[in-house]
Amino acid sequence: MELPSSDDIYSLKVDDFDTAKLLTNAARQRDERGLKDVFIVDADSHHYETESVAELLEYIGEEHLHGVAEDNWVGDLHHRGLHVQREQ
Repeated sequence: MELPSSDDIYSLKVDDFDTAKLLTNAARQRDERGLKDVFIVDADSHHYETESVAELLEYIGEEHLHGVAEDNWVGDLHHRGLHVQREQ
């Protein structure tokens, strides 16, 4: 299986992946960048706010914005962004 990448130079097959090599490179980069005393957390939660709009609607107090959110998301998972044109 191949791990996809937007650049061929970074393409990698799962069978070629070596955790020891990855960790060795990470330690080298840590040292090169002076990050030894920096606490680093991978907080990538793969959460999309639009998946929870139905639960959040009651907290949207502004009537127009509430309506836009309700019209765009409740029962419709195809929308992925809230685009509100504000008056100038």
